[in-house]
Amino acid sequence: MQIDSIKPDSASPEAKALQLQRVFNTLAPVYDRGNDLLSLGLAKGWRRRSVALFRQDPPSEVLDVACGTGDFVVAILKACPTSKVVGLDFSEEMLKIARTRGYPATFQQGDVLALPFADGRFDAVTVGFGLRNFSDMPKALSEMARVLKPGGRLIVLEATHPETAFKKTLFKLYQWSVAPLVGWLSGRPEAYRYLMRSMQAMPTAHELEALLLQAGFGKILKHGFAFDMCVCYQAVRGAT
Repeated sequence: MQIDSIKPDSASPEAKALQLQRVFNTLAPVYDRGNDLLSLGLAKGWRRRSVALFRQDPPSEVLDVACGTGDFVVAILKACPTSKVVGLDFSEEMLKIARTRGYPATFQQGDVLALPFADGRFDAVTVGFGLRNFSDMPKALSEMARVLKPGGRLIVLEATHPETAFKKTLFKLYQWSVAPLVGWLSGRPEAYRYLMRSMQAMPTAHELEALLLQAGFGKILKHGFAFDMCVCYQAVRGAT
């Protein structure tokens, strides 16, 4: 199954990007609480640990792609208070919430498939739980590489497709218990059903590593959380 085959509403003729914009605008008021419930309260720690490497060599300027309401931005600023952070998202409703929270960061609307930034602008790029929603994952990764300086760092925190029977069983239990409950509590069951389908369509860890290499990244490291159901990928943009 390809990631671009998953739409919030498969019967709708609208492009996936437009459907997603509508879904996340709808989810914005309940998104943070829903994320905490979906991750059983663990996502905040995963974000903190994912950006910990920045402390040794703080980047001057960081782009957080698919920033939502700013959770990854907060983790970056806590790890690197001197870094300048730009958050970009397709959903204006998500950004409205981020802007009201007083984070010392810049938030703007934009499309990851055509990032509105010059080549080689950023020292680091991050994306947390957003990769699965991009309609063209290779293009998105190439755009992130384009706006990074040579030697710039990419951090991707994302759910991975379960490969073993044990992990597939765990995922099914999660899919049929926690996720429907969160959808019901939020009053947005259809949106949360889409999020579960999008997790099913994620590439495996090995497939994602291949996509990173294809986009021009090297020195790829990964660290798994929760039986590797969620993985942090760290990669460095090559010189060309």
